[in-house]
Amino acid sequence: MISILFSLVVAASPHCGVERAAIKNLLDSDVATIQFAPVPKTVEDLIKLVPPDKWTPDLPRLPAEFETVAVEVDVVGSKLEADLDLHVVVRGASGQTMIAEFPSALCVAKAPEPYRSQMITARRAFIHAFGTVTAKFRTLTKPLHAKITALIFYDKLHGQTGVAKNGAELHPVLLFEAL
Repeated sequence: MISILFSLVVAASPHCGVERAAIKNLLDSDVATIQFAPVPKTVEDLIKLVPPDKWTPDLPRLPAEFETVAVEVDVVGSKLEADLDLHVVVRGASGQTMIAEFPSALCVAKAPEPYRSQMITARRAFIHAFGTVTAKFRTLTKPLHAKITALIFYDKLHGQTGVAKNGAELHPVLLFEAL
């Protein structure tokens, strides 16, 4: 009986992701060489970036992923993912969308400071501005205008809500400011 209960708890427990988790949670050895001074960009700029030729779960950090960007967006919806990230769909001035991801404090517990604190604070600021985030995608009736400072990250295209055609995401978010 105890082993059955333990198996159920383990099976139901969320995880911090597998594919490129170290890169998206700033736990990789390349963190020291990332340019953390944000460069102003738009959603439209980011979805024009050339994606990797071949995506693999162990793809090393790509050149664009060494850049931090500051982007003004309209937040259109969000959900809590199984890997504990807040999956947030943002829209640019053209109406094109991409994803911004806010990792859980549990998943970035070993990330270097000050980035760990920035990721945790950004997530709290988003929840404060947006409200409760659930596992079911919630679309806002009125988009929330915001400025997001984050790294660029390429994710595998697998039918995500709001995904950019090149798989570029704002991940991890380091600063969230409702405007």
